[in-house]
Amino acid sequence: MQSIHGFDEEEAKAWYETIKDIVVLYRRTVNVANTRGAHVKAYEAALTTLYHLEMAAIADDPSRASDTPEQTAFEAVNMKIGQPPHKADTRFQIEAYLLSLELRFMLAQVASSRVQALPVTSDVAHRQRWVSFIDFILESCVADAGKALAMAQKSSASRQSARSSVYIIRSDFERFRAQIVEERAELGRTGDLTAARRQTLALKIRRRIHPQQAVEDMQDLRDEREWFKDNCGRKVERWREECTELEKVMLSDKFYQPLSLQERADIVKAFGFTHRGHFYNCENGHTFVITECGGAMQNSFCPECRAPIGGMGHHLNSANTRAREFEDVARVQGVLDGAFDWTRDA
Repeated sequence: MQSIHGFDEEEAKAWYETIKDIVVLYRRTVNVANTRGAHVKAYEAALTTLYHLEMAAIADDPSRASDTPEQTAFEAVNMKIGQPPHKADTRFQIEAYLLSLELRFMLAQVASSRVQALPVTSDVAHRQRWVSFIDFILESCVADAGKALAMAQKSSASRQSARSSVYIIRSDFERFRAQIVEERAELGRTGDLTAARRQTLALKIRRRIHPQQAVEDMQDLRDEREWFKDNCGRKVERWREECTELEKVMLSDKFYQPLSLQERADIVKAFGFTHRGHFYNCENGHTFVITECGGAMQNSFCPECRAPIGGMGHHLNSANTRAREFEDVARVQGVLDGAFDWTRDA
């Protein structure tokens, strides 16, 4: 913080006290990412030993003379070993990479809260140091998500490849979001947030959204496609929704601040539901709650956009969907599976 990013000692210490638990977890994930298992070390030791033996054998046998003895030795060693390098460690390393991204997203979110708390009259250079620090964190996320994808593709881990691709999208979006929100804030501070400037910011967001369609023609990939849909597709769709929401904010005076994971956890905990199946979204993605049994018994309108919500006779309006991000938090908190037919998929 001090030597690289230019913060004074007092502020750097205060920052570390705030995020030290996250830093401890991050260091553990780095250790996992850098750890090689005993079987991998044994494989590499065997490879090295056999390579040196082959090189010696080639040197002692004139009939095996070659312009590329190293390549010849490697080919002979691979034939003797008869199996590729172990991939288990690589997949653990990829998981560690992805977990480290989540931790860095948390760090960036805490740092963003710090920026938002700075007074309007605060020193511009001081504010810029924090903005640059956030960009530094999120830029590292983009780079490491790319590394995770490369590792997953090299080890033929299709599911980890898909998840890594989603993290690349998310990392890039989080960085873009931090930049454009700060750009809007700077225009507001200087009094230059005109309608034309709002339109320019909104146009930047629209240009980030590119529809994608996966094409697969093999019948045996159906299970994989379902897995991608459940574990990746929804996250990508959520990213698209946040892009749309961010664009709306650029065109209005509404203050934009996405809910953090901790805030979602606090909301779920505050309701104290014993079973899942209470959180829903209107057709525009605004979350609402159905209490009691979680079944819709009344038609109403979304207070944010006036879209229809609710339903009758425990039948939900077809335009409404599960608020998975809240239901997932409830699951982590130990809330039981839905007790009724209309909550089974929560």
